Amino acid sequence: MMDIKKLIKHMLTYFDSDEPRKIILLASTAYRRVCKMMSVFIPEITTSAETKHLLTRWQASEFSWRQIFSSPEGNLIRDFEHISMIATANFVKRFTEKEYKFKTALARHHLNELWSTELSVFDKYPNYLQLMKERDYGELHPTEAIDIVYDDLAHGCLCVLKKHPKWKKYVLENHHDLVIDTAALGSWSAQDMVGHCEKPKEILDFIRAQRFFFGNKEIYTVLSKNYGYTSH
Repeated sequence: MMDIKKLIKHMLTYFDSDEPRKIILLASTAYRRVCKMMSVFIPEITTSAETKHLLTRWQASEFSWRQIFSSPEGNLIRDFEHISMIATANFVKRFTEKEYKFKTALARHHLNELWSTELSVFDKYPNYLQLMKERDYGELHPTEAIDIVYDDLAHGCLCVLKKHPKWKKYVLENHHDLVIDTAALGSWSAQDMVGHCEKPKEILDFIRAQRFFFGNKEIYTVLSKNYGYTSH
């Protein structure tokens, strides 16, 4: 019971009191964003996705689900997930010593380098968002919003809790302010619990910088602006 309550608090605060896991989560989403960026500029990545699609067309029956759901764009999106998982696993392995001691300072330095990579892409290609939209992958997953302006971890947690009256009651009684914050960040699961919530942009910017950038408002401001979220 206590482990569940502890996990709920971690998920609603983006592991604020558990820095190693917070770093790993942020690195994972940064890897996905960078991977998507590279797909826009590196022809070999899209060529690989198209080749996989052609192989499916050749190998699978045209009446199979595998054939029906195959597309170059779908392969690319699945690659974003697959590559970011591999990169995150390597990240954890690289910065974990014997007896599972995590090298927090080095890992956080690497995370900063990932953010710098994103910024360098925007410096080189100011029209990146337009290029990405014209690629039109049809991705439903909000890759550019998660851990920039949107807390998908807290949202997912509340999606589960709201289905169970006991835990819904618990979270509203013990973490009402955090649910309000999550609703203000755009989570429909939180809004189902507490209604539509609005907070001043300055407050939302502060929450996002704390949750996703360790309080570094400068990096948050530049990345959120480059991803087109200045009005949120």
